Amino acid sequence: LKEVPREPQVLRRLIKLLAGTQRHADYAAALKDLIDVSSPLTDADLIRGLRLELAKSQAALGERTLAIDGLRAVLRGAPKERVAHDLLVDMLILEGHWTPAIDALRTS
Repeated sequence: LKEVPREPQVLRRLIKLLAGTQRHADYAAALKDLIDVSSPLTDADLIRGLRLELAKSQAALGERTLAIDGLRAVLRGAPKERVAHDLLVDMLILEGHWTPAIDALRTS
């Protein structure tokens, strides 16, 4: 995408437009920008949801290391988040990180 204003309202609209498309890189970039410009007063659950969506998009792009880091950040704030946990285990297995994957399965 060309230059998009880094304003929360514009980015939220862009994310809605890109959701469900095959433009994973643009979707991930818009999510990352929205996370970056969000106020410290932004609801923690909302930020975790954005981080989870970003991790899913990164996984779809094959950026597993970034996805794993993002999923760990989500789980630090919400250790019982099932979708994040399952995706983390999948990413760890795909990367061949067997010990962390087994540890993650034990904590589920």
